[in-house]
Amino acid sequence: MISRPDYLNQLISWKDKNDFIKIISGVRRCGKSTLFQLFQDHLKKGGVSDTQIININLERAEFSELMDWKKLHDHVKSTVLPDKMNYVFLDEVQMVPEFQKAINSLRLEKNIDLYLTGSNAYMYSQKLSTLLSGRYIEIKMFPLSFKEFVSAFNPSKFLTPILFDIFREYGGFPDIAKLIDIEYQEKDIAPGAKILDSVRVKTSEIQIYLDSLYNTIVAKDISLRTGIDNVSEINRIVKFLFSNVSHPTSFNNIANVVNSEFKFFPTDKNVYVSKVQKIVDALLESFLFYKCDQQQLKGKELLRADSKYYGVDSGLRYYMLGGNKTIDGGHVLENIVYLELLRRGNRVYTGRVRDKEVDFVTEKGDNTMYYQVALSVDSEETLKRELASLEKIEDNFEKTILTLGVIPQKSYRGIKIINVVDWLLGE
Repeated sequence: MISRPDYLNQLISWKDKNDFIKIISGVRRCGKSTLFQLFQDHLKKGGVSDTQIININLERAEFSELMDWKKLHDHVKSTVLPDKMNYVFLDEVQMVPEFQKAINSLRLEKNIDLYLTGSNAYMYSQKLSTLLSGRYIEIKMFPLSFKEFVSAFNPSKFLTPILFDIFREYGGFPDIAKLIDIEYQEKDIAPGAKILDSVRVKTSEIQIYLDSLYNTIVAKDISLRTGIDNVSEINRIVKFLFSNVSHPTSFNNIANVVNSEFKFFPTDKNVYVSKVQKIVDALLESFLFYKCDQQQLKGKELLRADSKYYGVDSGLRYYMLGGNKTIDGGHVLENIVYLELLRRGNRVYTGRVRDKEVDFVTEKGDNTMYYQVALSVDSEETLKRELASLEKIEDNFEKTILTLGVIPQKSYRGIKIINVVDWLLGE
């Protein structure tokens, strides 16, 4: 299993604080069930017995009889040990109608420490938040960061750029890493030395995997949630959002474009604005996309302007748009940076200062930071343009340009310039 230390440490910090339900949220197959396994291993190493751990994955056939909330509740109550702390893990709990009734009752038991996963934010916003009144904490999980992705291969510095190209194209879902073979050859140049022999990406298997993943999200988290069974309408909007990453857009704009440029067949009906909004809301709730609002940097108010939408994974983007790795490389890089900023616990906005746009404004505690993302700042003209937006900001918070290209110098008038791969690796 690929280590997920940041998420695991969060769970460890909440262990035995059973006044709070711990909820792991995130897109399907981002690693929520594996995180449960890692945490259960940690519990066992700390002396917790197997009988104190109740693990129920509600998508598995053997638990199909627990799809009634009362049966789920009674099953857990009958399984727990009365004289010890019990750690109860309910995977994909939103599968159970009215599951919140079981959860609300179980959380009152003094010997139950309760952990949930879910692949749809609708369950929290509509069903749990009012009922529990702040008695739960949410750990937001994403597919692998580049640092986590790299950890699956233990690579050399030589291999890191190759892995980044693979990560950009095929994304960071944990199962993708299993479809990449890296082979080394022993050499006599030094004791134990190895050199890279080959990197093999199983592209056919990856396409099949991403197809299965996307269709599962559409079927279980979007169509079921919205009642919209016309998959063509959903696909048109998804393709538009992936193709429009990093560009501000509105529901009216989405409707206009998908009805003109994203009609797959002449018989496709128009998608009206009300349905666009319904589908986009479901895409956000299924964690397939994230919405980034715009902030006016002078005055710090949020603007009622069009928002940007970023996809949860670059592999799904290339899958939906035909796998062309040359499509909008700068925008894909911006998407990767946006997700990393969220992973690091920031509130993230896109910024505007006078007539200039700042790619990202982050807030964490009392600290604010500003970022520009550029595929390259090799040319003087490009560098000048990227610096201009940050130079117009009048405060003294840290300002950074992240780039994949050659860095002419490490800072200009206090604005840092950092290689984005090094930044993703925390270096």
